[in-house]
Amino acid sequence: MKDNREILKEILNVLKEEELLDNIILVGSWAVYFYHEIFENFDLSIRTTDIDFYVPIPSNFKDKFGIIQSFRAINYDVRMDTLTNKVVFFSPDEFELEFITGLTRQHLSTVRLGNTPIYAESLPYLNLYNDQPLNHSFEGMTIRLASPGAYVLQKLLILHLRNKKTSKDVESLTYVLTYIIHQPKLLEDLKSMAKVLSKKAKRTITINARTFQILKILDYVT
Repeated sequence: MKDNREILKEILNVLKEEELLDNIILVGSWAVYFYHEIFENFDLSIRTTDIDFYVPIPSNFKDKFGIIQSFRAINYDVRMDTLTNKVVFFSPDEFELEFITGLTRQHLSTVRLGNTPIYAESLPYLNLYNDQPLNHSFEGMTIRLASPGAYVLQKLLILHLRNKKTSKDVESLTYVLTYIIHQPKLLEDLKSMAKVLSKKAKRTITINARTFQILKILDYVT
């Protein structure tokens, strides 16, 4: 069976060939996976097979060679939700790859990515990932990762919506927050992102922080 790095390399090679690496940001737990390569003494195990790529500008997502065919060539199954048109890629190793994008003014559940047949799920607060993404070299490629501050804030804002994944999210974001607090530059980045949040967003963070006992974040957000 392939290990995680082999699987990620295979996926990223497809996206590189499609010239999409500059148009996506790796978010969620697989962004955190790379933090241990970037930050000293960072150690958090990843236990998910879901890989999410955030697409900041859907219209810039181009189908150069046929991305669906490219993923099928490495044995990924492609499934489309008949109600929303959302496309998800599944590997034989049970990895699940999905593209996501920010909510539109029309609050559509999915958004078409450029000229491709792919529809990405539209989710709240993903615009936070636009702020200071990290460039990281991996297997000869440069990939963009969600910054630690953006990861913490976005997770906090949706904790109450996560159901079965809540405990895992709390563990992960608490660990990342603990690391940020001891890194002055990262802490300032988090504060600057939190400062421009809407009153509604700050209120949601306050409620979730108290509900899930992540009280330390309140020193930097409210």
